[in-house]
Amino acid sequence: MADLKPTFKERIITAAPYVLPVLGGGVGMAVVNLNRSLFLNPVWAIVTGVVVGWLLARGLVYLLTWRR
Repeated sequence: MADLKPTFKERIITAAPYVLPVLGGGVGMAVVNLNRSLFLNPVWAIVTGVVVGWLLARGLVYLLTWRR
């Protein structure tokens, strides 16, 4: 039976759409907690972080699958 272990590139393509939005939301939460004097809305900060993470994931997957 052949060894079907995925390559590093395939693992990144699979994980990026899940990991980067979560990291973006975490960064948004950290920004709110570290800048309490700015009175930032946590919902907007977390949602902005998630959207930025999602866009980065889409761009990364596009670049990795561009010339396949």
